[in-house]
Amino acid sequence: MREELPTCRGCRKAIREEEPSILADKRDRFHERCFVCAECGEALTSYVILEARKYQFQECPYYCETCADKLEAKEAPEGGTAGSKPCAACGGPCGGRGGLMDGCVLHWKCFQCSMCGKAEQAPADGRMHAVTLLRSKVGALLQGKYVCASCDAVGKKVTGYVSQREEQCAPATGTTGRFLTLEELKDATVWKSLGVEASCREQMLSDDDFKAAFGSTKEEFQRLPGWKRTQKKKEMGETVEFIKPVRSQTTCDRSGGVMVNINEDPSINAWLSRTEAHMQSSLGEHLNSSMNELGTLFTADGKISEEATMAWVSKYPCQVLLMAILADWCQKIEGALSAGGDVEKVLARAVEQLSFMAGKVITNISNDVRQKLAQMITEVVHQRDVSRQLIQDKVSSPKDFQWLQLMRMYWNPSEPQILQRLSICMADASFFYGFEYLGIADKLVQTPLTDRCFLTLTQALHMRLGANPFGPAGTGKTESVKALGNTMGRFVLVFCCDEGFDFQAMGRIFVGLCQVGAWGCFDEFNRLEERILSAVSEQVLTIQTGNKQNKKEIEILGKQVRLNSNVGIFVTMNPGYAGRSNLPDNLKQLFRAMAMTTPNKTLIAQVNLYNQGFISAEKLASKVVFLFDLCKDQLSSQPHYDFGLRSLKAVLACAGSMKREEVTNIGAEKFGELSEDEVSQSEQKILLRAIFDTLVPKLVAQDKPLMQSLISGVFPGADVGIVDNQILQDEIRRLCKLRHFECTDNFMLKCMELFQIQRITHGVMLVGTVGTGKSTVWRTLLDAMEKLDNIKGDAYVVDPKAVSKEELYGKLDPTTLEWTDGVFTDILRRILSGHRGENQRRQWIMFDGDVDPEWAENLNSVLDDNKLLTLPNGERLAIPPSLACRTRGVGKRGCESPAGVPEDLTRDSESIDKHCTSCNTSKKPRNLFYSEWGG
Repeated sequence: MREELPTCRGCRKAIREEEPSILADKRDRFHERCFVCAECGEALTSYVILEARKYQFQECPYYCETCADKLEAKEAPEGGTAGSKPCAACGGPCGGRGGLMDGCVLHWKCFQCSMCGKAEQAPADGRMHAVTLLRSKVGALLQGKYVCASCDAVGKKVTGYVSQREEQCAPATGTTGRFLTLEELKDATVWKSLGVEASCREQMLSDDDFKAAFGSTKEEFQRLPGWKRTQKKKEMGETVEFIKPVRSQTTCDRSGGVMVNINEDPSINAWLSRTEAHMQSSLGEHLNSSMNELGTLFTADGKISEEATMAWVSKYPCQVLLMAILADWCQKIEGALSAGGDVEKVLARAVEQLSFMAGKVITNISNDVRQKLAQMITEVVHQRDVSRQLIQDKVSSPKDFQWLQLMRMYWNPSEPQILQRLSICMADASFFYGFEYLGIADKLVQTPLTDRCFLTLTQALHMRLGANPFGPAGTGKTESVKALGNTMGRFVLVFCCDEGFDFQAMGRIFVGLCQVGAWGCFDEFNRLEERILSAVSEQVLTIQTGNKQNKKEIEILGKQVRLNSNVGIFVTMNPGYAGRSNLPDNLKQLFRAMAMTTPNKTLIAQVNLYNQGFISAEKLASKVVFLFDLCKDQLSSQPHYDFGLRSLKAVLACAGSMKREEVTNIGAEKFGELSEDEVSQSEQKILLRAIFDTLVPKLVAQDKPLMQSLISGVFPGADVGIVDNQILQDEIRRLCKLRHFECTDNFMLKCMELFQIQRITHGVMLVGTVGTGKSTVWRTLLDAMEKLDNIKGDAYVVDPKAVSKEELYGKLDPTTLEWTDGVFTDILRRILSGHRGENQRRQWIMFDGDVDPEWAENLNSVLDDNKLLTLPNGERLAIPPSLACRTRGVGKRGCESPAGVPEDLTRDSESIDKHCTSCNTSKKPRNLFYSEWGG
């Protein structure tokens, strides 16, 4: 086969073997007659490369010295060469005199290894230095820094072999054909350590996400799951959406979000840093505008302007609205206290705002506006309660500790730096707001307990220490840390600790937190082994000491790490549970402890009902809390029973959903015409229906009559009609007939109970002895639900006792730090990828077997409000809305008497019980026999 002849760079014709030719700059071949100055046409004996003209005009860049000087003088504006790229190493103008390497221009003097400093030429010792460079797409994160493949500063040689170099491959040695693909590059630590100078947010990515991110374009990067995992946003209406093309157009979101302006074309890591900076400045501008418009929301006589208020709520992001109303309230409270303590007007205004928003939240408005109003109601209820308390305590000065101990926001419009105009104070601690975009995050109901927790946490931050909220499950420890972070505009990451987190894994997380300036909340911290806790104490002490001494860098895991002063480390614990370690004394002194005991359930229920649009929230809240207390005291003790705060919130969420459905069915106008008594009766019936749907299914047979008696005592004359879903019931009967068994009344009841429960929670526990139809119930229901909404259902059945904990969740190699997925992690990652349309189908993961704390404790963060699976390699896999987790309790869960349940197992699994809503199938399905056999 005839070889293809080279092409002349000048005339674009083939160069025959007999024709004399010249190879210029080791890349361009010319006919000898064609190697002339691109400007004057004279033959070249020496040449100057003007890369700028190649980039701008697509010309041959070879010129004689005279023409090169003339062109530079002609085209250069003040300060440099026109159109020329600056030196990628030093940033200075190249003036057309430099080399080109992978699209970057370098001064010849700067063409050296950025790690060891060796020059571009191969040294006399024969070792490869900057001659072989780690570049290509992966190298884009180096920001023009060239690193030799065998440089001692890198720490290890990069090796590998592929037959042909692809554009996503990084060169490994000077040997032709020896390159390393991204798939083969198992250790991304080298790349991270080189890229942190430009951006730190990528430190929170796993190695796989990191390599995928920096091997892609910016448009591809936005679609990667790792990019979403570095952002603190909830799928509740607000998002940041980037409009293509990123490099030439501003980026904007849907209504209620934040605008990010990025008009340049930087590398991936610089793009990340600029995105973060523009996010913060955009939020600051939004806050400035919202504060200016706040005064227009009220008429001259002090009444709320409905049109202006709803337009204001629709216009700005949720966190901006919350900051604005809190800063405005603090200003008015301090003004009233300075005038002698006239807080009644501020209280009246808060009551009016609350009444207005509670009425609007159930009207026909968009979902994101409704969510914003719900979060604002939570804040205004707290303002109302604090105002009442200040009046009751006769506080008359803004210097009174009763006022100073509360969370306060101060807006200073005269501050020239927009990101320092909003400050947060609590006692003598003061912080600037972080301006981290949060989306519409659920706002925690503030009670006296959470106020004390906030005070302890802020004092710990002020003293550059950590904080340790501790107490039983369901008392709001983790949620309080997250709520404080949201209030202060901080990036909060929650990690559910277990025995798989070793010293290296914790150290890598600390490195990311320090460089990003994020808060890390380590849930169940005392599940770590004692030897790991002792080693971790040294890392925490290093971070805190560096913060106290205002250091810019500290040493963690043997390397220098940039320290952001905003970093915060919090740990939460459930002391007394089996399998927990005691904190070493040297670790205890690094954290301020805060006991979280009994939350104010009545206030929490009241605020949640207000958020759901209940007018008679105060009366109903006290009744439902009283009922839960009676159930806890008088019903039998069962290991799957939970009448705590999480179960209460599930009932209230169910009631809110029913309330909105009723308003939609009746019509907002007709609903507004109902009398106060009619509304109160309707709301009580809705709440009772929610109680029956969520509490009754978990009860064993002997407790159901007593439960009916308790409900009748708390809600006299209670009458809850049976809500039939005829379409679903007909489909269940059809499937039973198709599968050749009879559909008994008890079987239908359990199917309908499970249907109601799975609508309000993503964690469900089916409880019953062997042979009570647990598997048959959920399989039949999953297939029957397709008839209702035409959404197919997929089920993944896992026996958690058939594999080890590492095989179920995955493991981290302590030597190579390589992560290997387990069965559950692989299923979850497959669903998250959505390659086969998993997001369009209903996904159920069924853990079929005993609920053992050995494996179930790792699901705490999956089943609670975080909806995250945290892994020892630092990954945080979010649970998608289409996914639900089910556990089928057998053996231990089938025991109907506490005597049949080992005491240690009951206690160990208490936290997992509180995260799941149970459905009891303990009654034997005596009539559930196969109606036909063999056809």
